[in-house]
Amino acid sequence: MFFGGTMLLDMAICKFYDVMPLNSIDKNVWYDQTTNRCNIMSMVVLERTTDANLHEIFVKKMHSQYVRMRCKMVKIGDQYYFKEMFG
Repeated sequence: MFFGGTMLLDMAICKFYDVMPLNSIDKNVWYDQTTNRCNIMSMVVLERTTDANLHEIFVKKMHSQYVRMRCKMVKIGDQYYFKEMFG
């Protein structure tokens, strides 16, 4: 199996810094901002509820299921990566 130098470097950075590489859509948005204006719109409709119920929905369920909800962007060299936040 053939691995390019860039791919090996990327794999080493991911392993050493415990980060995840961006996928192709994320790279397109982050690196090509001058020509690719991307607006991602979303809407959440909630029934009337209590603070405890909202906390359970957003923190316990969504935070545990979706890695992106608990990640931040970090820049290593000239590349961006996802770094999972704990705590």
